[in-house]
Amino acid sequence: MNVTLIIPILKVAVQIAFIAGVLYKLYDVFHQSKAVAAFYVMFFYGFVLLVSHYLELRVLENMLKYMLVPFFIAVVIAFQDDIKASIVSGRNSIRMIRKRENFVSAPEIKAILSALYALADMKRGALVIIKKNDRIDDKLKNTPTVLDCEITSNVIVTIFSYDTPLHDGAIVVANNRIQFAGCVLPSSSKGSIKPSEYVPQGESEADELEEDLRLASRSRRENKIFGTRHRAAIGITEVSDAIAIVVSEESKAISICYGGNIYYDLGQDDAVVFLDQLLGYDDKKE
Repeated sequence: MNVTLIIPILKVAVQIAFIAGVLYKLYDVFHQSKAVAAFYVMFFYGFVLLVSHYLELRVLENMLKYMLVPFFIAVVIAFQDDIKASIVSGRNSIRMIRKRENFVSAPEIKAILSALYALADMKRGALVIIKKNDRIDDKLKNTPTVLDCEITSNVIVTIFSYDTPLHDGAIVVANNRIQFAGCVLPSSSKGSIKPSEYVPQGESEADELEEDLRLASRSRRENKIFGTRHRAAIGITEVSDAIAIVVSEESKAISICYGGNIYYDLGQDDAVVFLDQLLGYDDKKE
């Protein structure tokens, strides 16, 4: 058999096998459903197209060119939730916060935290959403109860400390008022959730006791499996710029969620400082 005929056939066969392998790898990555994987896949696609052009692999190059637009559309559709969550998270990065609106004033923040830490001592779960710029009502999974009342510790404790029809849902606060109660929130789209670590800005080197407490807290965070209430707290922050404060009825830990991240088991002092940062009060003090 003529060798000059075999080489082109082998060349085409190798390209087809390579395409099959790439498609299988893409399926495996898509199955993971991670936003980072979406960008990785698109970068890899462009890299293979560039290499096929310079190596004159015409079959591979032409196929990739024909599939470019459908492939891009498929990536956006398959990863739409993860891409949206990443964009919201980036937009709401803590370092980029420079707004000075009074979403909830400092005294009301202290009243909220006072109630939540009291509920934690009672081992009662609770979930409070602080609305900022984005709408919340269009993201709820139910029709909530409209309260439109003042923010006080007594009201919050009353809602969550007894088995009332409202205690399982979240309350939404905005403009120094409790707007809604009994809210059902969208759950996080993340498969596994890894807590973020909160480190106060400008903190100096911690002493030995503080470092031991931090290491113990980190160990609890890393081994934590989050349930429905925590996934709902994370979920609403994935699709809006809201802040969620959640109380675990099992561990009594109080956590703050923002930008799709959860900062688990914060002490009361850290929680106050962190919320001040998120709401821009630390900028006003400067």
